[in-house]
Amino acid sequence: CRQSRHSGLAMTGAPAADELCAICLQKRSVLTSTTHCGHTFCRRCLDEWRDASNNGDCPSCRSRLPEAYCCAEACVLAEQGQNKQAEEKLREALSLCAQAPWAAPHYNLGLLLSRRSDLAGAEREFRRAAELRSDDADAALNWGKALICVGRHHEALAALSRAKRLQPSSSEVKQAIARAEAAVRGARGPARRGVGALTPRQLASLKMARGLQLPPVGAATREATSVGP
Repeated sequence: CRQSRHSGLAMTGAPAADELCAICLQKRSVLTSTTHCGHTFCRRCLDEWRDASNNGDCPSCRSRLPEAYCCAEACVLAEQGQNKQAEEKLREALSLCAQAPWAAPHYNLGLLLSRRSDLAGAEREFRRAAELRSDDADAALNWGKALICVGRHHEALAALSRAKRLQPSSSEVKQAIARAEAAVRGARGPARRGVGALTPRQLASLKMARGLQLPPVGAATREATSVGP
């Protein structure tokens, strides 16, 4: 990404000063974020700046970034076992960076929600983190795991495929994919057992009507019962 921007500079000349990102010192990317103090940066650059616990100030003017401080406080609270208070701080952080979306609070909130078995809420937060940072394998992995837990297995495979592209050697990603694939195979079982419950005449009619190559009743039932998670 940055190499392509360098190529553009060589062809068109140096960008104007107001087009530069003060963090990477290159022309700002298409996706940008603007802080409360009015400075605009590449979204990824500002994300990574705020991810570092010692970077709680604006890179341009050193004004306080309130969302960064809130997120840091939430992490301390979570380490102390005060999960409810940590959740509140993370939600506060998210409310403070509406104009500069940040993946980290969504990711951390997803972790806390999963701890108290709010799987739907965790899926929502991990999804948002993965949307904001498509280059983050951990966000994609946890989103995929959450989707498995709420029974959305095909969507889980799509999310986990992204995680695999980003971390092809990760055993954790491979295990999650195997789990999702097994769940998809298991979900097909009840429908096939339903076909096995039909009478031979019903099966013949169904085959004629739909042009399906259905197996014999006994074979369908045996094959279905052999499918595991």
